[in-house]
Amino acid sequence: MKHMEALEKIFADTPGTSTIVITCKCEDCGCELTVDVTATPEGFGLQSGVLLAGGANGFLAQCLDCHQVNPKMPNSYASTS
Repeated sequence: MKHMEALEKIFADTPGTSTIVITCKCEDCGCELTVDVTATPEGFGLQSGVLLAGGANGFLAQCLDCHQVNPKMPNSYASTS
């Protein structure tokens, strides 16, 4: 999964960091979006947004409102809040 590899690389490039903050725009509505990503034993935990496979850096972002209306991928990393 390309988006998982992209997140793994970000964490590898910032050793000792437990949470990274990704500032981006929603691919659907264009709103400013800040997604907090935390490494977990199972993979990654996200808050405030959804990351989808694609894009130059390995992922695209979608805000929670747009994701509820039009989820782009069933295998996306979705926030719980």
